[in-house]
Amino acid sequence: MGAVLPPRPEHDPGGWCAIPIDTSASPRRAVDAHLDVLDPARTGESWSVLYAHSNCERLLARACEHRSIRHYLPLEEQWVGPDHARRRAIAPLFPSYLFVCMSPAERRDLLVVGHLARVIPVPQPDLLLAELRQVRDALAAGVDYAVGPALERGTWVRVMRGPMGGVVGRVEDLRRRKRRHRLVLNVSVLGRGVAIEIDALDVERVSTPWDAAASDIA
Repeated sequence: MGAVLPPRPEHDPGGWCAIPIDTSASPRRAVDAHLDVLDPARTGESWSVLYAHSNCERLLARACEHRSIRHYLPLEEQWVGPDHARRRAIAPLFPSYLFVCMSPAERRDLLVVGHLARVIPVPQPDLLLAELRQVRDALAAGVDYAVGPALERGTWVRVMRGPMGGVVGRVEDLRRRKRRHRLVLNVSVLGRGVAIEIDALDVERVSTPWDAAASDIA
């Protein structure tokens, strides 16, 4: 039976909703049930970003599932179409990109699948995983968000409380009437980010952006 979609939000007909991502193991080999999809690479593996041909992200993800290759494809649900005939559509949060943890042999196997345009190396895998965990938490929390360029201006802050507690991001702007920050959760390797809105009273300034992420990894 397919996943039950959440009801359409009455207050925001163009709103966004988080879609749970199934990261269960494929039948080819057993996968540690305690292994999180965004855990660090194990011996013989490394994290990479796969750039798929247009509209082939889910086909490439399916190829990874069939081979029991650990991967992460953030998905979003949005309302599309004219007001009189709006419908729900599920699409990749970062079109054409798939995050994969694989061995050299698995990489060679994927290269012959046909959906892969190129492989982007990840020079700082711990940073990538920390950023992806924050994106995943934002999706799971159901906060309002939108994808856009990763901005370089503003102050780094950490969310102190609420469903996004512990998240670190850069302030994009401050909506003074509502006392709300707009934070950008960067995915550095893509040069993109996910923007969320947080109450100004719920954040604190941090001197460096990944102090909290580094402590979580350690």
